[in-house]
Amino acid sequence: MILIVDDNQNNLYSLQKLLESKDFQVETASSGEEALGKALKNDYALIILDVQMPDMDGFEVAETLADYSKTKDVPILFLSAVNTDKNSSPKGMLPVLKTT
Repeated sequence: MILIVDDNQNNLYSLQKLLESKDFQVETASSGEEALGKALKNDYALIILDVQMPDMDGFEVAETLADYSKTKDVPILFLSAVNTDKNSSPKGMLPVLKTT
């Protein structure tokens, strides 16, 4: 199953319908907090994660998912419709690193 996370309902709907038309099982979340709750309750093969969301952005969600043994190995695709911050692209390409 694939989890799509985006605060824009139009983006969620479009991507969900596209993936379902290819026979993928899909769930959606409209916030980082909702995504974390679903990720801890369900098993996902992939998470498609919007970078720019209010309250908790995609990078914060990814860092939190990396802290949990259940979700730390789930692949994440970062998605952003519009991003003018040139520093975000390289950040999304690097694995979430832990320092202790």
